[in-house]
This record gives sequence, structure tokens and C-alpha cells, in this order.
Amino acid sequence: MADIIASIAAAIAFGSAAVSVFAIYIPWKNVHDSEIFKEAIHALERAYEV
Repeated sequence: MADIIASIAAAIAFGSAAVSVFAIYIPWKNVHDSEIFKEAIHALERAYEV
């Protein structure tokens, strides 16, 4: 019985760690993508001016 409880606790801990990683990665990716988008717009504006 103790082995089952330990296994369940380990699975919950692993799931919690995975959620934490996604909670950090997804906002970072969104910010990173928006910065690339801003740079692309700036490059197109400079190309249009030339």
C-alpha cells in the first residue's frame, strides 16, 4: 500500500513540475514572438522607405 501511495505522490510531483515548466515557457514564447514580429514590421518599413 505504501508503494502505491509513493508512486501516486511521484506522479503528482512530476505533473506539477511539468505544469510549472509550461507556466514559464508559454509566456516567454509569447513575448519572444511579439518581439520578432515588431522587428519584422520595422524591417518591412525600412525596406519600403528605400
